[in-house]
Amino acid sequence: MKGTRIPVSLILGYLAAGKSFEEINTEFSDIERNQIAACLDYARELSEFELAM
Repeated sequence: MKGTRIPVSLILGYLAAGKSFEEINTEFSDIERNQIAACLDYARELSEFELAM
């Protein structure tokens, strides 16, 4: 994620495992809610790209 050294794929994995923002924030205190939302938006964009191909 921009401004961190945390890969988007790691955050998406946490979300896929059912972790909440609070649980993720406990592990990575410098992550903000809007950054997690940006990870989800990025994943959505990638899935739309795959469908268009």
